[in-house]
Amino acid sequence: MSSALWSQEKPSGGFREDWRFYMVIKECIVEKPSQKTLRILRGSLGQACQERNSLGRTLTPCKGKKSLRILDQTNVVLSLDERDVLELDENLAELLFPITNCEERYALLCNKSRLDRVRDIDCGSKVRVQLRSGDEPLPGVVRFKGSLLPDRALSGIWFGVELLDNPIGDWNGVFDGKLLCNFASLEHTRLVPVCDVMPEYSIQDQRLQKHSFAPRGNNNTDKSSSGQSKPKSKGLGHQSGSRSKSEFYYTLNGSSVDPPVQSKSKSTWYIDE
Repeated sequence: MSSALWSQEKPSGGFREDWRFYMVIKECIVEKPSQKTLRILRGSLGQACQERNSLGRTLTPCKGKKSLRILDQTNVVLSLDERDVLELDENLAELLFPITNCEERYALLCNKSRLDRVRDIDCGSKVRVQLRSGDEPLPGVVRFKGSLLPDRALSGIWFGVELLDNPIGDWNGVFDGKLLCNFASLEHTRLVPVCDVMPEYSIQDQRLQKHSFAPRGNNNTDKSSSGQSKPKSKGLGHQSGSRSKSEFYYTLNGSSVDPPVQSKSKSTWYIDE
C-alpha cells in the first residue's frame, strides 16, 4: 500500500465529525493557486470536509460542489463537481480502501454481482485467492477479517487467508506490534485486500453451470403452435434425439448400463452477471 494511504491520522475533530465518503467516478484535473496541477484518478476515495484557504480560514462551499479530502494522496483537499463523485456508506468505503489501484477499485464497485459475493465473506469462509494476475487461484480459509489500524481515519478491511497446502504465507497475525489474529501462521497465511479473494462456489452455484436435459415428451400428445399434431419420428437417429442418455445406451448396447460419468469442469474464478 502506498504511504499516502497510511498517512491519514484520525483527527480529533473536523474530518471525524463528517464521516461521509465518496468515490471519484470521473477523472478530474484541478488547478489550485500556488500549487501544481492535480490529477484525481477515477476510483479515488475522498472524505467530506471543509476546504480552507492558505490562512486556515474555512471557505464557503460552492453550489453543486463537494469539498473532499482525497485519501489516496497526502494533504489534498479540494472541491469536485457533485456529478463526478458517488457517495459510499462507511462499510463499503472500508472494504474498498485497501485496493491501491484506483481503476481496479472502481471496477469492483461497478461489478455488483461480485461485490455482493465478496461482502458476504467472513471468518471461516472458504475462498480462492488470486495472488498474481494469470496464476491459478489458490484455495484457502479466512482466519481474519478486519481493520489493521483502527486509530487511522480509514484503514480499510483486510483478509488474513490460510492457504491450504500452500506454504507461501507472509503474515503471522501481528501488525504494528499488536496481535490481531491467533490463527495466523507465517508459513500459510497471506494478508490480502478484497480484490484478491472470491468465495468458493456453493453446490447450488455449481449446479447452475451444468446442462440439464429436458424430460422426454410424448409424441402422441405434443402439438405445434398451430394446433397440428407433430408427425411421428421414424428411425434410430430421430428417436435418439428425444431420449435420455441412459435410454440411448440401452438401445445401442441391449442392456441397462448407464452412460459413463462425465468429469466435472473446473470452477471459474467468478461469473459476471
